[in-house]
Amino acid sequence: YEQQKLLAHMAVSYREINTSGEVARILGIGAFCVDPDFQSRQIASTLLQTVEAAACATHIDYLVLIADEHGLYKKNGFQLQENTCRWLMINKQQTLGVGHRNISESLMVKALGKKKWATGLVDFLGPIF
Repeated sequence: YEQQKLLAHMAVSYREINTSGEVARILGIGAFCVDPDFQSRQIASTLLQTVEAAACATHIDYLVLIADEHGLYKKNGFQLQENTCRWLMINKQQTLGVGHRNISESLMVKALGKKKWATGLVDFLGPIF
């Protein structure tokens, strides 16, 4: 906040996911935005660094997000992944089914520990953030 104006928002959720049969502890990042009048102040990078520090302190394996624009995230160490993914599709408090497809143009991951991101199926074990 600056003078009672919300400058940025980021939703972060803890989840265990299945990556090619291996359980991974992640923080999923979603609903991330910065007020256009404040986008040149490094607010987004600072928020990502803050989440990363908290994740490292709690032994999270990866930060994971879905994004159409990749520049900011690549600058902050995220990499595009080419996995096929499975997730629970929910809309307006109703389960619609299970999504199952490759989202290689938008799945971005930052490894925080020694685990290597798997190349096979990623099961989000719930909705995408």
